Amino acid sequence: MRHHFSLISTGGARHAALIVEPALSDIVHCVAALDGEGFRVTVAATYREARALMTTQPPDVLITELRLGDYNGLQLVLRARSLKPTLAPVVTSRVSDAVLQAEAVAMGATYVLKPVTGPDLLAAVLRTLHRHPARADRIEPPFERRSAERRATEGPASPAQAVGYERRHGERRRAKRAHTTLRPAVAPFVSWNGRAH
Repeated sequence: MRHHFSLISTGGARHAALIVEPALSDIVHCVAALDGEGFRVTVAATYREARALMTTQPPDVLITELRLGDYNGLQLVLRARSLKPTLAPVVTSRVSDAVLQAEAVAMGATYVLKPVTGPDLLAAVLRTLHRHPARADRIEPPFERRSAERRATEGPASPAQAVGYERRHGERRRAKRAHTTLRPAVAPFVSWNGRAH
């Protein structure tokens, strides 16, 4: 079920925030904190509801629980960033996992451990908003980013190494061609009846 909060402070809403949280009771205080800062807040309980909301009107801020049934919050962050590269994502979880935290940070998200107070969540949101926005041309999943970094670091580090690399591979190609073109002819097999095979 989708919940809409018309919690706009007297100063007017500065940013649209989408909170994705299956347990509504866990975020009531967070909604109040965001409202006090002037955010226009919408809440979704599932991945599918959040995806539908983002498609029609991408938010400025996405605050999502990590565990969302068959999906997870990191998948939702990727989806949201593909729609709005400047989106500020915050991932909340009760699990203190260094790997998941690294994945979230690689996506430009802030990882917040639960339970979290309204002021603490608001501070995380503001930090994420003020962070330099991600590149707008392409949002790379972490494994693609790591592969690109690995390819860059494994390549030749200097012109001398590059020359050596080309020389070695050129010698291998020439040797292979020589082996193919200079292969000795095989004499035909002559059977007992004198016929060549």
